[in-house]
Amino acid sequence: MLTLSIVRHSPVLLVALVLLLAACDSEGSSLYDPDAGTGAAPSIASVSPGGVILAGVDAVTIEGQNFSATPTDNVVVFEDGLGNSDRGVVQEASPTRLVVQTPNLPNEALRVRVAVVGAQDYSNAVPLPLTAAFVRFGDLGQTEIPYGIATDEDGTLYVSLERDGASVGIVEIAPDGSQSAFFASTFPWTALAWGNDRLVGVRRVRAVFELPEAGAQTVLSAFQPASLLLTAIATTPNGTVYAGGSAAKIVSVAADGTPSETAFPTPIRALAAGANTLYVVGAGAGGSPDQVYTLTIASDGSLGTPAALADLPASGMSLEVAADGTLYVGLDRVVDPIVTVAPDGTVDALYPGILSGPASSLAYGTGGLLYMVRDGSGTERPDILQIETRREGAR
Repeated sequence: MLTLSIVRHSPVLLVALVLLLAACDSEGSSLYDPDAGTGAAPSIASVSPGGVILAGVDAVTIEGQNFSATPTDNVVVFEDGLGNSDRGVVQEASPTRLVVQTPNLPNEALRVRVAVVGAQDYSNAVPLPLTAAFVRFGDLGQTEIPYGIATDEDGTLYVSLERDGASVGIVEIAPDGSQSAFFASTFPWTALAWGNDRLVGVRRVRAVFELPEAGAQTVLSAFQPASLLLTAIATTPNGTVYAGGSAAKIVSVAADGTPSETAFPTPIRALAAGANTLYVVGAGAGGSPDQVYTLTIASDGSLGTPAALADLPASGMSLEVAADGTLYVGLDRVVDPIVTVAPDGTVDALYPGILSGPASSLAYGTGGLLYMVRDGSGTERPDILQIETRREGAR
């Protein structure tokens, strides 16, 4: 009778079984191999890069000895010694170097080991903590639903919030997650923006509003037609407010209160503003995809001709811009709900397989932190995510 035993060096039973089965040939011959387990044990000399490594996002390079040049013959295990473990994906391999995609296993106590087919012993263990690419933020309750969000220069997050089926207005959430009341309102705000030391918003009517702390809403300007539903808003550092929605036009209010309108090819789903550029998600029509457009902003706040930048893989719901010009677009889909759009128009999923959505609202905080409202129409309850993007937001 054949007895399967796991060597005492094995940290994870699953890995030992993988190695044992991998030693068998594809024709189903005997498990016995007189040469199995006689290879030199792998060893780890170093792991790079240093610093924060995002779980499931970053790849690491393991330098050492006695690895296999065949990627699938190396088993790289991340484990904490307490039963939490997962395998990395070996992307490149040589006898002295492995490039490994980390698993989505955030854990500050993780260590990494390598096992190689044909070697009995595992490598030494090297500490390798993995940090979550995102965390839930704001400690929202089970009955709380967030809508529009915005951030100020200090990283305070402003959230239009509903609780127990009724709007409580806008709350502010400090960077440490503590929450306090900001503005009372009996209806939710679809989109918010912060600029020129004030909070502004739209709520599916034809007006743009200023929302002062503990005060009453002020109509900055109302527009025609009466049926216009404004659902997107953005501000520039000089205080100009741009808004859009169900009509094929962009409306704006200058810092001095002067309103204006600019024709646009499509209805507008989302807006974001850089120093000299307005970014727009335009709604596709007749089966065509939503598109991202750019418009130059003149010194007087007027807008140039729209230029198409990229097609989107799903309906765009929200938009933010980084200091380097990279756009983050929140999509109306559960899987990979945020895509990045590079200045050259290249579209990529942000952290594929890690995030779930849909992403109904985005707002950049301080540093590389991006906040996302997950609207609850997918598999998760409504909440706010704090995402590490490693790019500074444009302000």
